[in-house]
Amino acid sequence: MKPNTALPRLGLFLVAFVLFAAGTAFAQSSIHWTTAIRYAKLVKIAEAVEPTNDYAAADKQAIAALGYTYQQTIYGNDWSSNDEVSADTTVSYGFLATSSTGELVAVLRGTDTTLEWIDDALFAFVSNPIKHSSGYTEQGFTKIYKSLRTGPSASAATVVNAIASKASLGSIASVTVTGHSLGGALSELLTLDVAHNTTITKPVVYSFASPRVGTAGFKDDYNETVTTSYRVYNSADIVPDVPTWPYYQVNTAFPLFPDSSKVSTSIACSHHLTTYLWLMGQEAGVDAGALNAECVASN
Repeated sequence: MKPNTALPRLGLFLVAFVLFAAGTAFAQSSIHWTTAIRYAKLVKIAEAVEPTNDYAAADKQAIAALGYTYQQTIYGNDWSSNDEVSADTTVSYGFLATSSTGELVAVLRGTDTTLEWIDDALFAFVSNPIKHSSGYTEQGFTKIYKSLRTGPSASAATVVNAIASKASLGSIASVTVTGHSLGGALSELLTLDVAHNTTITKPVVYSFASPRVGTAGFKDDYNETVTTSYRVYNSADIVPDVPTWPYYQVNTAFPLFPDSSKVSTSIACSHHLTTYLWLMGQEAGVDAGALNAECVASN
């Protein structure tokens, strides 16, 4: 009888496929925690600046200590806990900075009312604001994203247009976007916009505690287009799990697992950026900052 060679060939194919898939998964599952900590510290600087204030000399020095030079403030319309934007109130949402290697980093802060709008918001969805993208995005995040600009005037250049201009002039070589909480949602929108609508087609994103931004169409386009995505979340934090269906999280997830004997897993503490930094420090084996006093577990 002639031996059946189809099965061995099929077996070799399956082995090759498994090895390829494993290699792909491995490539997507690695993160340098010390690098993530650096970006989270930039976000912490943005969160320490009062929204109605600009960046002071001390803030710019703190940015410089992390290897970046402050370039300009990112402005936008104010955020309120009932999922509406006040068009007549302009606040700062973060900043743009550059490194000596030609990296432009866009840093987007969270908001003190994050936990409030989780309870209050209806999470209606609207058309995806990103040109050449698809799906639907959450209304509140979309309103704020569309208002982001590089000056207090409503006529100032949008953040993505400012990045596109810098890229076309050759003044930057790469773009990294980072943010926490609301800033995490905004960072995912901005990163997708940069990838689709500037010459920087491979931006990098580090988001911390980001909620779900869009529907399946948005998620699928993001996952295909943004190939270097680090979405860090605390497993005890409820914010990354909202809004619920029809919203989806994006790739690629890097969870943190708090030890309840050392850190409080209360709703507020689990969401604080300082808690995220402390947990990442534990992963990296470095001091990434102390926990807030109320978030140290009481034994």
